[in-house]
Amino acid sequence: MKLLISRALALIGFILPLPLLITLCRRFPKLAHMLDMKGDIIVTEANGLRYSINCRSNIDRMLARGDYAKEFNPILSRYLKADCSAIDCGANIGAAGVRMGARMQGKARLVVIEPGPPLVERLRKNLDLNASIKERTLVVNAGVGETPGELYWNPDVANAGNANLLDSSGTRVPITTVDDIVAKNGIMNVGFIKIDVEGMELDVIKGALRVIERDRPVLYYEASLGYEKRIGKKYVLEIEQFLSARGYKIGHWDKQFREIHYPDIRHNLLAVPAEKIN
Repeated sequence: MKLLISRALALIGFILPLPLLITLCRRFPKLAHMLDMKGDIIVTEANGLRYSINCRSNIDRMLARGDYAKEFNPILSRYLKADCSAIDCGANIGAAGVRMGARMQGKARLVVIEPGPPLVERLRKNLDLNASIKERTLVVNAGVGETPGELYWNPDVANAGNANLLDSSGTRVPITTVDDIVAKNGIMNVGFIKIDVEGMELDVIKGALRVIERDRPVLYYEASLGYEKRIGKKYVLEIEQFLSARGYKIGHWDKQFREIHYPDIRHNLLAVPAEKIN
């Protein structure tokens, strides 16, 4: 029965005009899968940002529903100053990166880092749709970690749109570090780093140590106890210890920064230099 209902809704979604369908999905988020039959579509947000999405992946559905920005926009408003550069590690299709770039002015640079070949292609397309942001953006088609090298990129078959670098085979991709990217490209005044790299967050942070010490950026990173089990170490706890030793407070966003400690964590955490907490 559920399958029949799902197929019926998808058919309705195919028939309805796209603007009406997007309006319905934003008012009734559970209907977002009705967009599946539309294939690649362009959505325009109230702030003028444009995205090319395909609602067969979760992140695309979040963009279609308009709820991707609910937590992220207030965080950017609070912590990403217009004259600061920002780095998006695990940029995927640019849902976060484009949003970060929209806040920038002057000489601020946006760095978006994505190793997955099909994802970086879609990332570039979304930058093309936002020309003023593209002009200040450096796209790095690689993974990031603690040290340079190579790893294997694999899409997540259970979660369309996601991928990881944890397996011993797959598509070979180069690995670099945030510090190397920043040094080689003269990126200055980094104020914000977003990290969503499916269990490699600690490696990325260690590979950004020079930037962390030089610019004291706010970090917004994924913290998954599921990936802790998969890789066999408490990397979320290690991140807290590593950053706390360098004067950072760990917390989450709930209309304001609220400090918390492992194992009482949220899926996405903030690391804020103590001197930047009001």
